[in-house]
Amino acid sequence: MAASSILSVLALASSIVIINASASETNDIIPSVHHYDVKITKGLDLETVNAALSNETLRDANNISDIAVFFKTGGHSKDGSLQPILTYDVPLTVSEINGDDEIKFQYFVDATSDLTPESFDCSDIRLHIILDHEKEIYVTRWLGYEGRQPMLTMDTQIVSIKNIQPGDHTISLLPEGRVGGCNASDFLVSFGGTMVVYNK
Repeated sequence: MAASSILSVLALASSIVIINASASETNDIIPSVHHYDVKITKGLDLETVNAALSNETLRDANNISDIAVFFKTGGHSKDGSLQPILTYDVPLTVSEINGDDEIKFQYFVDATSDLTPESFDCSDIRLHIILDHEKEIYVTRWLGYEGRQPMLTMDTQIVSIKNIQPGDHTISLLPEGRVGGCNASDFLVSFGGTMVVYNK
């Protein structure tokens, strides 16, 4: 397999930046072993997010801070079901204004209707959410893919994580695969999709 690669498109409040580099639904509060509170709420659909990439008014109306469309390759059987080389990092800043201690995001699996070039998921994944490269603070439910029977949801909905210290942080999406669909083993060769970061 070729070296890990990534194509990412970030939609910021004022511009779109292209970066090339190497490299069960509930509204309940979910307690964390690291004392972070995680809450899942209904999010946007992918069509709205795609439109928001080039529409600042739509981003503002939906309280969107950033959108990233990304695709990475380089997964290998030696790493097993968790593929660190496919990890996607998202920089975030938690402000001290008004006691802000929360980050909010939504992930959509790689689909034919998103903006990743010529790629889409064909097996299940779930994400391990890592804070600042050291603390796993949440694991998503299993997410499906187009054409899966029985169907599984293809996005995380909005994940809100509270009790984050003010300052600059990194949220890492570490993908995990399992046998099924086009995946004949338990590891992922590639990982991509659409990541939305929301304002409070």
